[in-house]
Formats: sequence, structure tokens, C-alpha cells
Amino acid sequence: MMKLIVFTLAFYLLLLWQESFLAHFSFLWGLPSLVIVTMILINLFEEQRGKTGLILAVPAGLLLDLHSGKPFGLSVLLLLTTAFLIKLTVKRYVRVPFAQRP
Repeated sequence: MMKLIVFTLAFYLLLLWQESFLAHFSFLWGLPSLVIVTMILINLFEEQRGKTGLILAVPAGLLLDLHSGKPFGLSVLLLLTTAFLIKLTVKRYVRVPFAQRP
């Protein structure tokens, strides 16, 4: 529960930093969403059986929905789908040799 609160606060701070300070800069064709990049990294580096990435997709998507003009719930749906597909891909195709027991 504490991890969820800490990550939600971190997502909120990333979103505020992105929309207040980083909005004045452009990187190539624009600035990638820091919340989405963080969600992808959490899901990639979390252990295969972990559910934290899927659970964190909901508050991260809600924060993105609150700060955007898109239909409400769209970011939640997209982040949940992305997290699920990353988990599925890592589970099926990625093997970590040093984590397997002999």
C-alpha cells in the first residue's frame, strides 16, 4: 500500500514537472510523457509475477486523464493495455539466465 502511494505521488510530481517546466522545451519532435515512460520502465524491470505495474497503471492513467483534454478513462485503458502486453511479452519471450536455479 505504501508503494502505491509513493509511486502515485512520484507520478504526480513527474506530471507537474513535465507540464510546468518541460513544456517550454522541445526535444526533436516533442517531449515524451514522463509518466508513460516511467510506467513502461516499471513494467519492464519488475519481476515476472509482480502485479505492481498493472496496479500502478490505474492511478497513472487517472492523473494523465485529469491533466489532458482527452476523453476520461482513455489513458487508464491505454496504460493498462500497455502494462498487460509488456507483462505478457516478458513472461513469454524473456529469459533471465542468472535468476534461474540450476
